[in-house]
Amino acid sequence: MPEEKISRVSKPDYCILGDANAEAIRSKMGSSYVRYRSELAKHYRLSDSHAEALLHPSTGIRNVDDWTYMCNFFYGKEFKVNKKTWELWCSDIY
Repeated sequence: MPEEKISRVSKPDYCILGDANAEAIRSKMGSSYVRYRSELAKHYRLSDSHAEALLHPSTGIRNVDDWTYMCNFFYGKEFKVNKKTWELWCSDIY
């Protein structure tokens, strides 16, 4: 999970919770973020093109900047290479 997302939690709250509770919250935030990204990816795949996806954000989008960032991420070469690697790995296992 990106540090800028984690930094939205105020420092006083973090200090009051202590390390053990803070780690539990960080873990929960991380899994929520991954689930949110997964929902955005699913909606992105429904579009016929990158431009169309940008014009029609998901109804569950919390922030238009997030949608633009994620569309560009899904469209990028690094994501496509990692996706292909993941699919090959899964096909070997299953």
